[in-house]
Amino acid sequence: MKSPDFETRRPRAFEEPIIWDSSRAPRMWEKDGMQELHPAHRCAIFTVHGIGQQHWAETAAGLRAGFEDALEEIYKWQEGENAKAAKGESARKDATLRTAALPYDLNQIKKLPSPYIYEGYWADYADLKATFPTECRDMSDKERDFFEQLWGKRPVSSSRTLIWFLRRQFSLLHPRNIPKVGAAYLLYIPLQIVATVTLFFAWLRRPAIIKGFLADVRLYCDPQGEIEKAIVQRIDRRVGSEFLKMLNLDWEFRELPWPERISRSGKLVDFNRIIWVAHSLGTVISYNVLSDLFLHAKNIKVNGDDEQIRGVDRLHDSLRRFVTLGSPLDKIAFLFGRKTLRPWPKEQRNGSDDEWWINFYHVLDPVSGVLSSDLISHNDPPANFHIRSCWIPGLAHLAYWKDSRSLRFILGRTYGAENLPDKDFNPWPDWKKNFLAILAYFVWLGFLLGITAGFFFVVEMLIRTIF
Repeated sequence: MKSPDFETRRPRAFEEPIIWDSSRAPRMWEKDGMQELHPAHRCAIFTVHGIGQQHWAETAAGLRAGFEDALEEIYKWQEGENAKAAKGESARKDATLRTAALPYDLNQIKKLPSPYIYEGYWADYADLKATFPTECRDMSDKERDFFEQLWGKRPVSSSRTLIWFLRRQFSLLHPRNIPKVGAAYLLYIPLQIVATVTLFFAWLRRPAIIKGFLADVRLYCDPQGEIEKAIVQRIDRRVGSEFLKMLNLDWEFRELPWPERISRSGKLVDFNRIIWVAHSLGTVISYNVLSDLFLHAKNIKVNGDDEQIRGVDRLHDSLRRFVTLGSPLDKIAFLFGRKTLRPWPKEQRNGSDDEWWINFYHVLDPVSGVLSSDLISHNDPPANFHIRSCWIPGLAHLAYWKDSRSLRFILGRTYGAENLPDKDFNPWPDWKKNFLAILAYFVWLGFLLGITAGFFFVVEMLIRTIF
């Protein structure tokens, strides 16, 4: 029987407050008749943002906002399954049952808030003090002024970025790429016209757009000179350091001093189940950082002391999933190869779990795609899942924060099926994904040809008006 309180989900004034912040969850909860540490205090998400002038916690807040609705959908599903069980119907007919027997204890499950999210923030790399805080403290005022001027002429130069990007765009038209990309090569011609005109006018009217978005891609994927390489290295180190803080570790896999550890609501965190979630260019950064972490951990496991070895074990035991959203990793592998992507130690990639690395993509997201390059997968590609939200070309790249299926997937893996049971995730079959890929090809071709034709029509009208 359905509970009226569950239907409205509006708590009464005299009831206990809703746990809207994971830090306010009770320290212990009862599970299968036993008292154990509440999942909100040991399960968390680490997220890495993509390109753009991001603010601290902007991506984490967007992810958290999506979780609010996803949790409500999970509760509705559980209530529906309980109703089926009350009628004697089979609530789970599949053979891959991973949750406890129904009915679900909704009073217990609803005590789970949205999980704690910590962000590996790097967007302020153009700030000298943020990128090199230690070095900056030793500089004189004149030295700082000099390097800030240098920053403007190197990593954040709009003209430098525009020229670099246009060269990359036109390099895609080289005939040697035809065997590699197949029929998609036909999309490149209208794409170059649209991209060239758009970027040129953006550079003239809004150079901040070039600085705020494309500069990130150019700097990270193709750094030139010692300054830019140092910045890129610091981006990787900053992201890695923030993740290791969630494990109370430093880069040498030693325990962090108490003042340097993460705290929330005045209490230090101690997580043992973490899901790494990255979006767009953040997936490329995350891939490289994880490669470095695994390689460093492998060496320390052989040569380190007992404290370091315990830290390495904690890394492998706590990092449960790597989730990429709208990832351009295959495209980066095609365009830049080992110049941008470091090798991932093969034995560390998936372990024994086929679901360790999950990639969500959309055929109308020009950045994303199926990840299958041997350069990054070692013939063992991640699980590639197509999202079902947003069917507008281009805007699909921003749809991941609102796609309930992918958000429910992440929530379930964060807390574990034993704590937050949900329906099985059934990805689309290959035939449907292939059909969507073909359909998307013609959508993109029509979209680009339409814009190109419109551009030439406007140019022709202007010429006739002037002459």
